[in-house]
Amino acid sequence: MSTASSRYIFAILRLISTAEQPLSATEIGRTLDLSTTTAHRGLMTLERAGYVARHQLSARYVLGRMSRRLLQSFFARFALHGFAIPYMRQLAIATGETVSLCVQVGWYAVRIASVKGTKEIIHTGPVGEVRDLDDGLAGRALLAFLPEAERQRFLAARGRAPSPAGRRALDAALAEARATGVATEASAAQPGWAAVAFALRSGPDAAVGAIAIEGPVLRLGGRKRGAEWTELAATVAQMEALIRANPARFDNPYGHLDPAAIELPSVTARRSGCSGGAERRRPAAVRRAPRD
Repeated sequence: MSTASSRYIFAILRLISTAEQPLSATEIGRTLDLSTTTAHRGLMTLERAGYVARHQLSARYVLGRMSRRLLQSFFARFALHGFAIPYMRQLAIATGETVSLCVQVGWYAVRIASVKGTKEIIHTGPVGEVRDLDDGLAGRALLAFLPEAERQRFLAARGRAPSPAGRRALDAALAEARATGVATEASAAQPGWAAVAFALRSGPDAAVGAIAIEGPVLRLGGRKRGAEWTELAATVAQMEALIRANPARFDNPYGHLDPAAIELPSVTARRSGCSGGAERRRPAAVRRAPRD
């Protein structure tokens, strides 16, 4: 296989992996500036290898079994993945909301695990979703625990240096998250309440991951926090105590790499059409099917 053909096949795979719906050869060709014949040939190669599959036997394609295996292998590299799942289930049961685990890879927050809530309407994104660090609660919880010089590098590398007012707002949000260990975002669906993301701190100035509760669980406005919040905070504190007891176990397997050298297909860049200036949007509400 030539270098040129390898590149377009990988481009097809990257496009399918970030698409929000199944894609046809025609759509892939149009997006990547390939002929439909070339796109179809690339799809056949990927399908034979198991990296893509036909969606419900149609002429549209989604990721196949091999891609899913690679994704699971990626998740398994993080000791935090298996460790956090039982605690995430506790949090999902206690709140009824979806609970996600995100880690930093380069300048991105990657969702590596998710436990669905029990409420009829839930806020969620797919496992494997990639966002820039300043796009979303979990990312901001991670960004808060980067050294100041690294935060500046991130903003410069992603072309996202905010306006003076935006910078002040970002600095204030990160300072609060750093002081409390919790990033918050006001809920549009339930005024006076916020969704939260807990930084999982391995030390005073470092976080190995973030646990996001993707629904309104925290009262705003300085009101007294109730027993439910105390239970959530206690669960996260228990996780942190175990992480701090053996921080080397939870080292990021990609932490030795220069973040600027890692390029991932982020939702942020895809929404904006570039690497910077992305529009901020809340995750879409998904109505769950009624139970039998």
